[in-house]
Amino acid sequence: ILEKINYINKLRLENGRKMYALQKRLDTIDVAENEFRELLKRLQTDIRQKDKEIAKLQKTLEEKDREYIQLFADYKKQLQINQSQEETNNRIREDLNTVHYVLGTQKELKSLDVITIVKKKFSSKRIALNDNFEETHFNLAKMDELKEITVDAKKITLVTDHPEASYQVVNEGNKSVLKITNPALFWKVSRYLVVMLE
Repeated sequence: ILEKINYINKLRLENGRKMYALQKRLDTIDVAENEFRELLKRLQTDIRQKDKEIAKLQKTLEEKDREYIQLFADYKKQLQINQSQEETNNRIREDLNTVHYVLGTQKELKSLDVITIVKKKFSSKRIALNDNFEETHFNLAKMDELKEITVDAKKITLVTDHPEASYQVVNEGNKSVLKITNPALFWKVSRYLVVMLE
């Protein structure tokens, strides 16, 4: 019996040591598991924080995208306005640079209703540009390109008013040449030129 009791004691001690070793391992596993759980909690907290930051960045990006779309639309609209304004400016420039001229004898110009004879009291009659003339009877030219007009006439008279310092009339045999020496000054008073051939 004593032998059995010793054997049981020996088994109990052995089991106690095994239990102690198992308990130590469990404690180590519990510590590692607790550390793992803490790490997992921190990672989950970090992930939630990063998710919030990502959501905030996405919202900011969406706002910037809307702003970009609006800026692009405004830019496009401004381009269209600028293009339209440039076209208008070009038309105005073109109109400002366009001049009109007509050549003919007094009889021809009168029949076209381009000129009228103005009778003044106590003075001689004067030929002038008719207020109701048809533009279709006039030739179009660019002010900066029209430097001279050559006509088959010994003498020419300018019916419209143009400063004398801005042009010269040169007679060359049976031809006359109107040389415009200062276009800006010549066309300053009127964009219409009526040349009467004699």
